[in-house]
Amino acid sequence: MKPAIAATPEQAAQLEMPGSQPCLLLTRRTWTGGTPVTFVRCLHPGSRYRLGSRFRADGNPAFG
Repeated sequence: MKPAIAATPEQAAQLEMPGSQPCLLLTRRTWTGGTPVTFVRCLHPGSRYRLGSRFRADGNPAFG
């Protein structure tokens, strides 16, 4: 896994960012009953993204 990647010139233009700025690439897959239903790649300028999450031990979403 790479900690950061470089955007292509087209991606940098679409994200309105300098081409030299590192990006965070997140890949998300969702499944239902063993069948994949989505595959998403999200590219974020490193200076405009903060990653965090919260989980409860019982598996229910945590809010707040």
